[in-house]
Amino acid sequence: MKNKTILLLIFIALVSCNKVESALQGGWLIEKVYYNNKPVIYDLYSNSFDLKKDNTCWLPSSAMNENQAGVETGTWESYSIDTISYLKIKSVNKIFNRTFRVLNFRKEMDNKKYGYLLKMTLVADSLKMICEKVPY
Repeated sequence: MKNKTILLLIFIALVSCNKVESALQGGWLIEKVYYNNKPVIYDLYSNSFDLKKDNTCWLPSSAMNENQAGVETGTWESYSIDTISYLKIKSVNKIFNRTFRVLNFRKEMDNKKYGYLLKMTLVADSLKMICEKVPY
């Protein structure tokens, strides 16, 4: 009985991590972004990022990344500790190279034409982003 309980808990942990990871995959629009509590959306050369299925990512370049032009790339992973989900991005992009807490991960009603939209807030030490998933 004890072994079955342990296996069940491991299975639930694996399934819940995969569920968050698969929900994070895809393109995201950045609605608002704050760096050190100052809005910096206009410093980004694009207002979107893409978390690909192979755990690579495309990130927007920024005027804040000195001597770095062009498309920014990196890798990403998600994990959970207790009930908190995290998104870790590794990149030369100074703004996005950090671990984010995934907050307010939710579906919202959008009566326009897409039905439900998936939204989230990413929070790190000095960066906060409010994002919505690109509908396909």
